Amino acid sequence: MATESLPLMPCLIAGAAMDNQVPNADVPLRFLRFPKERQTEAIFQFMAPSNYASGAVLNLVYDTEDGESGDIRVTAEVMAVSDGELANALSFDTANAATDTVEATVGETNLLAITLTNADSVAADDLVLIRLRRTPKNAADTVDADMRVFLADLEYTTG
Repeated sequence: MATESLPLMPCLIAGAAMDNQVPNADVPLRFLRFPKERQTEAIFQFMAPSNYASGAVLNLVYDTEDGESGDIRVTAEVMAVSDGELANALSFDTANAATDTVEATVGETNLLAITLTNADSVAADDLVLIRLRRTPKNAADTVDADMRVFLADLEYTTG
């Protein structure tokens, strides 16, 4: 068994987690903004790779816009739709939460890994939705700054 990584692109953005771009003369960095004022979410939709076996981890590369230090907390919920199931009759599994300590340096990127313990029994070739959510009013989220997610990928064990 080996570990592989699958880059993810959002298919739905809710609560003003808008698709933005960092102004940069050389490379325009795109990101999803999770504002400090309100709960926001993005949904990633993809097919589980045919070599998927287990052990999913959602990795996020992010920074905070204002260089605030503290802890940032996000949750990820998973829904798996197998061949022959009705997608509109299913629901997301219990949320998986992760917290990361943010440095007080503007623009410093961080890696946040969310272990998807509750993964709705994802299997190879399933349609998978992952809902990423930040709720700044949660007591564990102490960063008073917008979160900017530059990259999301799914790390998994192959079979």
